[in-house]
Amino acid sequence: MITAHNLADYLGSPSLPDQDAGPVIDAATQLVNQTLGGNLDDVPASILSQAEVIVAAELWRRRDAPGGVINAWGDTATPVRLARDPITPALPLLRPWMDPAIA
Repeated sequence: MITAHNLADYLGSPSLPDQDAGPVIDAATQLVNQTLGGNLDDVPASILSQAEVIVAAELWRRRDAPGGVINAWGDTATPVRLARDPITPALPLLRPWMDPAIA
């Protein structure tokens, strides 16, 4: 499981309050586990951690994204739309260990 320090490093922030980052990290871990269908034994720890931090960053950034857009109201940067599903940016990492979809 990742820590608030791991998330802060990924976001380029000096630190994040544990009481704020904790629920985000827990949600990210649950989303990654659900996506993998509980098949965590074969997934390398480095892949699992990277996927968790990517999802946690997506969830964290939503705090400052009115309507799902970062920098929507600022004039210093180009607006960027966040993925609607926070797991989406981590899917390429996780796909080799995901159960195949059955239609």
